[in-house]
Amino acid sequence: MWAAFLVTLAFTLFSARVGATLYDADFYKRHLAEQDVYGFALGEFTTTAIDELRGKPPDFFSETLPENPIQAMGLSTADLVRSVNNVFPQEWTQAQVEGAIDGVIGYVSGDRDDLDVLIAFHERVPAASTELKPILSSDGVHGLVLELYAAREVDEAIEQGAAPLGAELERDDVVAAIDRSVPAEWLSPHVEAAIDEVAAYMSSQQDTLEIHVPLYERADTAIEEVNALYAGADLDDAQLAELVGFEIALRLPAVITMPFGVVLTRAEVAAAAAGGLPGPWLERQARLVIASAAPYVVGRVDSFSAHIPTVEGRAAALAAVESLVWARLESRLAALPACAAGETPFRAGAPAPNELPQCSPPGTASVSLLDMLDVEVAGDVERVVGVHFPGAVEYTQADLRRGMGGEDSRSVLSMDRLRILFSDGWTYTDSDLLEDWSGEEGDGVDNLRSILTDGWRITLAELDELTASEDGEAGASVVLEQIRSVPVGSAALTLVMALTLSAMLAAAGLLGGQGWRGRLAWASATLASASFVLLLASVVTIGPVLQSVLGELGADAAASAGSVTAELAADKSVDVAQSMARDFSGGLTLSCLWLFLASALAFGLSFWRAGAMRRS
Repeated sequence: MWAAFLVTLAFTLFSARVGATLYDADFYKRHLAEQDVYGFALGEFTTTAIDELRGKPPDFFSETLPENPIQAMGLSTADLVRSVNNVFPQEWTQAQVEGAIDGVIGYVSGDRDDLDVLIAFHERVPAASTELKPILSSDGVHGLVLELYAAREVDEAIEQGAAPLGAELERDDVVAAIDRSVPAEWLSPHVEAAIDEVAAYMSSQQDTLEIHVPLYERADTAIEEVNALYAGADLDDAQLAELVGFEIALRLPAVITMPFGVVLTRAEVAAAAAGGLPGPWLERQARLVIASAAPYVVGRVDSFSAHIPTVEGRAAALAAVESLVWARLESRLAALPACAAGETPFRAGAPAPNELPQCSPPGTASVSLLDMLDVEVAGDVERVVGVHFPGAVEYTQADLRRGMGGEDSRSVLSMDRLRILFSDGWTYTDSDLLEDWSGEEGDGVDNLRSILTDGWRITLAELDELTASEDGEAGASVVLEQIRSVPVGSAALTLVMALTLSAMLAAAGLLGGQGWRGRLAWASATLASASFVLLLASVVTIGPVLQSVLGELGADAAASAGSVTAELAADKSVDVAQSMARDFSGGLTLSCLWLFLASALAFGLSFWRAGAMRRS
């Protein structure tokens, strides 16, 4: 009977202690508060986490980031910790955690029929908006965004396309020009307005989202920056020369016959004329073209036409054509056969107009033969080509786009995006947001809006969705249901076990004693000895073993944490768990002690009462 009673008493005390601790929400809330978990989480833990993130390489956050975003913010760790505390103050955080504990423990203990926990994130939207404004408007974040998006666009454009007029632009110079065109101080109020717009939309204060940044206000500055970039850049003037040659080719016949039977194609003439245009003149015209094209490049105008007079370059271009004619004539003379003995180069002894020699006297160079001819190449070139030489050419947006690689080139596409930004401004709507998120989760925006409007409501279904494994195994609801189905700790079970113990004590007294004193002595002795054994077990075994096991688990978790932040969290978790274990085992020990004292007193009273009666 004693052995059965010992087991039953141990189970009853354990069940009662579980009900008073593990199934009691106040038990968790008290220990979290006593261990200052909230101050730790928002203080030391947040500080360590930020410092650790600050030391991570950029690719830890994203492969596209050129710089660590924590460092880019330009704020100290203390400032960032202060912002986190302003968004999630300790009192609010504690209230949310304690509300979640009430919901989970109430469901597990059977006090509630459904799990329904609400984390009121919507209450912190205004504070988050306020804290984000100075962070996202900072010079560091502006530089990060500039490097992430603008610089990447510039890199791809330079790598895959060509700048207008083939300018060799340095990537850093282009990025700096963009920075000066849209500086942080100008963009800052627009960023703050965008944050307010996003906050209003995500918290359902409005049904649509529209962020508009009027970049056209910076178009004039952008034009100045474009001109400044090209002022010191090396330009490829071949495009302008080709344009002049193209205009000449349009006016010439397909085949051009010059004196002495020299035949040229219009392509050859056009190429010679284009190649003969003087470099300084071409460079001056190229810079004039850039000045005309700059408003088009930044979207201020939809077309442009740069008028390029060719008078200054005409003489040099025709001289190049003359050189071509002379070269062809020399080539023909060099190919003449040698004169036979007694044969003369010319039939009449002297050259007739436009007559080529029929042979070349031995030892006579082709240049000497040319001297014998009555050749006026300059006049012929002027008569045949010069009359068609354009007085001016027009360089338009079509020439610009063609010179940048055509409509599908990266350079032209980048320029078109730039034109749209500086002509219409940058606009981002809720449709753009939904499109950007559609690749990840179709209802992601709606879910986030719901959380920031009404708070994050966690039900069993939500919990399963968050904790379900990739292979489809059930989530946390199964574990909660299993715990809920265990009767240990319930008030009903404790009452049944208490009645059972009372019955067993009564049976022990009836079996062991013959009078009421004897029965009381046997019952109290049974209770006292059993409670004493459990008291020793609690003091010597249960408490120390729990502390030792939790300490080892904490040491293993800290060793495998892999980071200072994780190690810190593991240490704090062990502190909280050990505090709860001390409370649990201490309460069990105290219960055993009180039972032992009460039963020992009853046992002693049974003998004292018997002795007093014999003396009387």
